Amino acid sequence: MADNKDVVRLILDVMRGTPQQYSITEARDALRAMVLDYTGGVTKVTRQAIRDGAFTQLFAILEEVLPTVVADVLAANEIYKRFVEERRIGYGDVNRFLLQDSVLFEVSNISDGVGAIRRQRITGPRAISITTALNGVKVYADEDQILGGKLDVTDVIERVARSMVVKYLTGVLILFNGLVADNLNGNYISDVGAFDEDAISRMIEIVQADTEKPAIIIGTARALRNLQLPTTANAAQNELAALGYYANWYGTPVLSVNQRYLPGTKEFIFPSDTITILAGDDKFIKLIREGDALIDEWQPHDNPDRSWEYLYRERSGLGIACGIGTISLARYTFA
Repeated sequence: MADNKDVVRLILDVMRGTPQQYSITEARDALRAMVLDYTGGVTKVTRQAIRDGAFTQLFAILEEVLPTVVADVLAANEIYKRFVEERRIGYGDVNRFLLQDSVLFEVSNISDGVGAIRRQRITGPRAISITTALNGVKVYADEDQILGGKLDVTDVIERVARSMVVKYLTGVLILFNGLVADNLNGNYISDVGAFDEDAISRMIEIVQADTEKPAIIIGTARALRNLQLPTTANAAQNELAALGYYANWYGTPVLSVNQRYLPGTKEFIFPSDTITILAGDDKFIKLIREGDALIDEWQPHDNPDRSWEYLYRERSGLGIACGIGTISLARYTFA
């Protein structure tokens, strides 16, 4: 029977479409073979297979490996990798992040023998918790799909994992796009206008001065295309042609964000006319994944409409947590 690590790798290969040891067709076949291994030779969801409990062991192993699959896919995303700290905790464990402020002390000129200057309080780390809630995917198949053997469980596995990835990435991008002065302790500025090299350069200087950290420019490829460079160097022009934007703007790295829709709409999360300039501690978005994933199954004899149901759920929470002075952000909207 396959090792858990092999199961994770196979599902990742199929989801990413870039298998390491197989072609994509071979990866799908290998995943199907893994399913057969756990179901005693059954890959189609049929009435007899459900009755005989063919998928019980498969669901048990998926409860263990699907959270790992989701975490691995998330870790490959640039925004997630750079700005999100993920923490796995057990049910009832302490859900707390300790935040250290980055506020320096004022240094005074004093005369010899004089120690009566204003004292400044040493602040310890602040504790913050992230609220968690259950998140899940529930799917069902009509009886005719089951009787006809039309439902492939490998497809269900892949799509459930991909759906959880989209859920978390969308939440991260919504939080990132919603960063304002209130949750950055005032280190926030914005401006609107035509492309203005001096204005954008000044924003970079401000966020770097606020945090004493290097800045990065973030936006969609469409927004980043507004950044101009007075250069005819072949390397820069080739970069622009290949990416659609400059990967560095006067020494400041540029990071492109893939656009996503707001849940349930066709409205983009990120404005396509705005760039974000950020400096400071990277991992200011926190993801808590609490407890174990659970899979529940309802068989046709459980439902009046004779359908088969499958529920995957896990408890998690997303939030912003940063110490005072650790993050500074500027936004420039091109008019």
